[in-house]
Amino acid sequence: MARDAELKVNISAVDNASKPVDDFTGSLKKNMAMFIRYVAVYQAGFAVLNAFTKSVKASSKSVLEFERMLAKSSTIAAQFSGNMTKAEQAIERISTKFGVDAVESTQAFYNTLSAGFKDNPIEIIEAAQKLAIAGNIKLGTAVKAITNILNIFGKEAGSLTEITDVLFNMVDQGQLTLDQIPAAFGKAGAVAKVMGVGFKELGGIMAQSTKTTDNLAVSSTQIRSAITALLKPTSEMEKVFASLGVKTGADLIKSQGSLLGAFQAVHTASNTLGLSLGKVLGRKEAITAVLSTTNKELNEENGNLQNTAATLARVAENSGTAEAALAKMMDTNAKRIEIIEERLISLGRIVVSPLVQAFIKFFEVSQPGFEKLRKIVIFTTKLYVVQGRAIKFLGKIFRAVFDGIGNILTEFKVRHLGAIIRLLDGDFKGAFETISGLGEGLKKSLDNAFGDATKAYE
Repeated sequence: MARDAELKVNISAVDNASKPVDDFTGSLKKNMAMFIRYVAVYQAGFAVLNAFTKSVKASSKSVLEFERMLAKSSTIAAQFSGNMTKAEQAIERISTKFGVDAVESTQAFYNTLSAGFKDNPIEIIEAAQKLAIAGNIKLGTAVKAITNILNIFGKEAGSLTEITDVLFNMVDQGQLTLDQIPAAFGKAGAVAKVMGVGFKELGGIMAQSTKTTDNLAVSSTQIRSAITALLKPTSEMEKVFASLGVKTGADLIKSQGSLLGAFQAVHTASNTLGLSLGKVLGRKEAITAVLSTTNKELNEENGNLQNTAATLARVAENSGTAEAALAKMMDTNAKRIEIIEERLISLGRIVVSPLVQAFIKFFEVSQPGFEKLRKIVIFTTKLYVVQGRAIKFLGKIFRAVFDGIGNILTEFKVRHLGAIIRLLDGDFKGAFETISGLGEGLKKSLDNAFGDATKAYE
């Protein structure tokens, strides 16, 4: 019994001894949890403030760049210059709809006008925007592709929807990317047009050729060379023309119904006449283009001719492919965020624009007053430099600040020690108040330091 009583007393003593520690630990956990929440709220608030600041800056920059690009566009707008307000509204609509920077859209507007399309620039920009998103290329590249094709083939190229479908089908059927297309049509398009070759057929043949070359630039060079061989025939080519009952390459393309048919006719006739295809075409690149798209024997099954014809059909006839790709790209979270960002910036432009105008107006009106202030500052500065008072004042400031720093360090040591003592006593609240008082002490020390320096100066 005595031993049990002694054991109970010892357990009670341990419990009583550990209670302050448990209370301190609990208080510490509670206050730390509260402190972490304060930090989280502070960080979240700072993030919101930082995002707002960036948005205002972006909107301010966007207002100025947007206005500058519109003004630049109006200098070459010709008959469209009277519709610049309509153009501005259309660009805003397209930018917020597709989540593209309005300044970039305005640059595309300028490039479209510069390419000579002053009647329907907005329609071209919207078509290019769809192509750019569907093919993951820059808007400027898409504009260049469409305007290049329209300038080469004109209305014969088809509608804007047909053009974008053909371009997208070329990527789908060949080994190429959309950003390579403008240069390819720039290389082979003009001579093809002269010879009566249409946009869709040229696109299909180039797409098929890339399956051999794996390079659209090389394919366009080869096809241009082959078409040029028809345009400027060798003596051997003239023999081929005679055997086929035509006088020119353009007549051959017309009689065969297509460029592909003309290539095959030249290949077959050369074999029939026992002529070297190399001498007939006269160009190495032309030989590769013809061999990769035609058969040695006309009735050959599943040959290059049949494969090229199938590719031509898919490139020319598959419709809605660009719109389908656009829908998939627009349904991504990345694009949704871009749309939200552009809409916020667009709203920011509405808010910031009058502020920018007011800011400019303020400076214009107050210019005389600022000029007087500038002269006063210059005169005062010169006066202080001559008298050396500025240097003396700065010296006092630095000395006072360094003295203040010493006082602050001393106070920090005292408060730090006091906080440790309170923590050991389990007074967490008192320790926190001791540390938090350091900020007020810092402010007071700096105020005193500046006051001392000011008195010394005076």
